[in-house]
Amino acid sequence: MDLVEQVEIYRIATACGIYSKTGLSEFIDKIIVDLDEPPYEIIEASLACNKNMQDALHILKEYFYSNNGSKTNINKHLLCIIRERYNSHKITLEDAIYYLDNLLKETDLENEMIANINYLSDGLYLAKERIYGEVEDIEQDFIKFISQYQ
Repeated sequence: MDLVEQVEIYRIATACGIYSKTGLSEFIDKIIVDLDEPPYEIIEASLACNKNMQDALHILKEYFYSNNGSKTNINKHLLCIIRERYNSHKITLEDAIYYLDNLLKETDLENEMIANINYLSDGLYLAKERIYGEVEDIEQDFIKFISQYQ
């Protein structure tokens, strides 16, 4: 995976709440330190992180599109991150589905993926409110869905 794709994954993960703003800032700063000639946009985003995170995210988004970044594997990597964090018990089912909901806002997903995420989100709400279904059943459906992305 190239730098442009890595930056885009980190940008979306931060926008969705998967990664922290501090984590994004550290990631960008590490790029600057590691590269002999870091892209200007990365330096600009690093400076913006300290002032306005939304500006930094916008700069990184523009960096992705101006470099003709490929979206092919971005969504799969984001789903893998959620799966890994869930499987390692770093996040709960509620957190994972919250991140999936945010992915709907931040990315262009396939219709089938959108339908699955909406089903999980609605199902979790209904189960938690004791309106319909059980949280355990939604958790099993979530595990089945997220296990596809390795």
